[in-house]
Amino acid sequence: MSKSTLEAVGLAVSGNKDKAAEELAKVGQGLGLNAADQVIAIFKQYESKDYQVETNKKFRGKVYSLGGNYAIITGAITLGVTDRYPHQWVALGASRGLPASLRKTGREVMRQLYPGDSVGMTFAEKHYIKKPDVKQASETGKQVENFTIALKKLAYLRIKS
Repeated sequence: MSKSTLEAVGLAVSGNKDKAAEELAKVGQGLGLNAADQVIAIFKQYESKDYQVETNKKFRGKVYSLGGNYAIITGAITLGVTDRYPHQWVALGASRGLPASLRKTGREVMRQLYPGDSVGMTFAEKHYIKKPDVKQASETGKQVENFTIALKKLAYLRIKS
């Protein structure tokens, strides 16, 4: 069932919101969950480091399979989602005194200091995997930020940003 739920999220990310809502409702009925419970479960999955790392591997593979420049595409998406480049995240980690092991990459600093941005990045990467468009992927990831903050305020997520 989780595969179906993630496919429905993929539909939402790809822009067909009506179809995504329909699919989420079907999955929820089958599991006895309401839509809110499903969304919370999806966000909890997206906030886990293991899921983010796995998604990033798939994203990197997609970029390379299309002959793209991973550093440039990642930089553009990171800037679009978080308003910072990856190297700026690393510098932020250094200025905040994070240990060197936690500032090897901008993404790791993001996970430590602003996990909500990291969730947005994962949504953006998922979008790019399905539809390789940097602008749309960035917009998708940026939209996730407000929703993530709302779920955090309601104490449904452990995000500390």
